[in-house]
Amino acid sequence: KKCEDRINELIEKHSVTVLIVSHSNDQIARLCNKAIWIEKGHTRMMGDAETVCRVYGGLGGRTGSVESEQRVFNALCGIDPDNSDNCNYSIISGDNCYGTATRAAILSTGANPVDTVVLTCSNVHINAIIASGIASHYHAPILPIKTDCIPDIVEQFVMNKKPTRIVLVDRDGIDEEVLNQLQTLAWHPEVIAFANPNDTLGLSADLCDYGSKQNIWHDTAIVLKFQDNIESFAAAPLASRGGMPIFFLAECSQEQFFSLSRTLEKYHFKNVIAIGSIAESELCTELESKDMKVIKIAGSSTSETCLKVTLAAYHEAAKHNELPIELCLSSQTLGQWPELLACGSYCALVDGILL
Repeated sequence: KKCEDRINELIEKHSVTVLIVSHSNDQIARLCNKAIWIEKGHTRMMGDAETVCRVYGGLGGRTGSVESEQRVFNALCGIDPDNSDNCNYSIISGDNCYGTATRAAILSTGANPVDTVVLTCSNVHINAIIASGIASHYHAPILPIKTDCIPDIVEQFVMNKKPTRIVLVDRDGIDEEVLNQLQTLAWHPEVIAFANPNDTLGLSADLCDYGSKQNIWHDTAIVLKFQDNIESFAAAPLASRGGMPIFFLAECSQEQFFSLSRTLEKYHFKNVIAIGSIAESELCTELESKDMKVIKIAGSSTSETCLKVTLAAYHEAAKHNELPIELCLSSQTLGQWPELLACGSYCALVDGILL
């Protein structure tokens, strides 16, 4: 901050031209009026800082076909090749996954009061995805936290909204420091914690049990393998919109199949949506033998599966005459998954779907 204050002083008081080299979009947008995006030694884009940062946030470091990159470039610049004014584009991006999620929460909640906030540890993707159904029921944003503390930007959002209920999810166990942070909040919100160390299916069952007692679920559940990371993010808006719990299997074993089957029977689910590689497992046959209808959503590739899940979310909304009004696009790179932890709740809050 001292450095930025000094830079601003040089610019504003002494009219000095300052050249800043940075990978931080936020910093460039704050300090600069013009920007140059240089990639692999070549100038990719030059112009006002706001536009260049917006485009760099969407395309920087990512590759694709010339045609697809040009289409994304046009969209980010607000250029419509068909000269249509029917669609608006916006970018949700932060310095890290915590900043991105907080921006999504701010955009989706606006100035409205927030009764519930869901905090999920960012060490594993399933924490946020399993929590999607409960977050949707409470109209709550999902915000990622670190294993041992709540990041400042997330804490600021919580302090501003002052929710009366905070749901905390971490499969690997809740850290005492995090609990202490929440228990010392001045307005004393109710803290509901879920943890089931080293038991992925157990955590799924715990949240299912809570949701059942709150009458959150309908008659359909979603099942995925833990390893189907990208497909699970696409499934989060479907779960949110349809009042469906999500169950993750750490492995395809008879023991896991039996445990899941028993849980689904216990809570009287009539339909099961099997997404990705789990759709080809013996689990589906076992569930069908127990008079459950199994809906398989799987394609020949991850991209095809994700598209089918997105369409399923769209049709789920259409059944209730609530067509999505926003399409959330995100990169399919595995390394970007921490940035997507808030996508399920964001799409639920803005009536959107994720592709």
